[in-house]
Amino acid sequence: MKRKLTPITDPANSKTAHPKAVASDTNNPEINILQFTAVSAARHLKISQILANWSQKSPP
Repeated sequence: MKRKLTPITDPANSKTAHPKAVASDTNNPEINILQFTAVSAARHLKISQILANWSQKSPP
């Protein structure tokens, strides 16, 4: 099942535009790399928290 992408109507209007999509529209590769690093680090932290909670709940 494919996800529907929300269309970007006006990048200047933050209510109609998705903030990640607007940030990726910039042609600065450093901003895109930093944003990707921050997002992947947050995902990794969330996954490690879930795994830590799961390993504490499971019996030995």
